[in-house]
Amino acid sequence: MENILNIAGVVALALAPVIFILIYVITKDKYDREPLPYLIAAFTLGALGAYPVVKSSEFLSELLNISENQSSLHLLVYIFVIIALTEELMKYLCLTLFFYPLKKFNEPLDGIIYCVSISMGFAAVENIIYVYQSGFATGILRMFTAVPSHAVFGTIIGYYVGKAKFTEGQKPKILLHLQGFIIALILHTLYDFFIFLDWGVSGLISIAILIKGILFARNAIQIRLANSPFRPAPTEVIIEETDNPEAEEMIGSEL
Repeated sequence: MENILNIAGVVALALAPVIFILIYVITKDKYDREPLPYLIAAFTLGALGAYPVVKSSEFLSELLNISENQSSLHLLVYIFVIIALTEELMKYLCLTLFFYPLKKFNEPLDGIIYCVSISMGFAAVENIIYVYQSGFATGILRMFTAVPSHAVFGTIIGYYVGKAKFTEGQKPKILLHLQGFIIALILHTLYDFFIFLDWGVSGLISIAILIKGILFARNAIQIRLANSPFRPAPTEVIIEETDNPEAEEMIGSEL
């Protein structure tokens, strides 16, 4: 009985931040919400995606013969290829292969909604494993770090994929896809790298990256809501988009 209660506690602690983030993001989609079965499917795909991520990580680690216990350069390559690339590629593929073609993916905001749902499915599995192995303190720490970071990286990919689907006559759609994927990949790599370094102050750099990412995510959702085609009239205030993240920040939008 005690063991069952311990497992239940682990699961509850691991899923609490996941559920909070999901509720926060999904309820932001207030003009044309996605069907609950689609959101459950996205979450489930992300959770199931944890298995190929682990297997591909193991394969690449053996192929490249690298680990996180070598030099700083090896560590950077390890995080970039073994961790960030496999995880963000899984999110991107789930989004573009299964949800991008849907008729219900009918506005740019949907890219964020679906990709965050996918990301939280993956984060749920990952978090349960980490909390079960490392205990309560790890669960509390990851509640404010690892889980939100997955939501941030998912938001970045979803933002640009959503933008690409409804972009006409501007830059090629594939460039927007690549832009979102590469930004998420680089930020994920840097975030993990400074955590793995364990130099004390290096962790502060990771926290700064996370905070910046959270601000981006919040503003990205605001942009999509302000420009939603389902927003009730009047829709006079339009937040303009640019391809320069710093320029968009000046109008309260992007990175």
